[in-house]
This record gives sequence, structure tokens and C-alpha cells, in this order.
Amino acid sequence: MPKKVAPFWVFYKKFESDLRQKGQKLGREEMHAEASRYWEQMNADDRAWFVEK
Repeated sequence: MPKKVAPFWVFYKKFESDLRQKGQKLGREEMHAEASRYWEQMNADDRAWFVEK
């Protein structure tokens, strides 16, 4: 198991960047809500992936 777990902020910035590249535009509150929903579904290994990339 990875030693580091990505902070939410690292994931959020990647999530926001990916959505913008796909042409989706969300407001700050919508973006945070959507990112939070995905973050809650991830396990520690999934979260650690964002630290390694």
C-alpha cells in the first residue's frame, strides 16, 4: 500500500483541469461538489495515484 495519500486539493486541480479539457464548464460550487463526490468513492490506493503522477 502506498505511504502517501493525496490531499483533496491535488485531486481537485487535476479533476478541474480534465473537465476543462473536455469542454465542460462548472461553477466553483458545482466543481467542488462533483470533485467531492468522486473523492468520497475512491480508496487510498486510488488517491495515492495522484501523488505519484
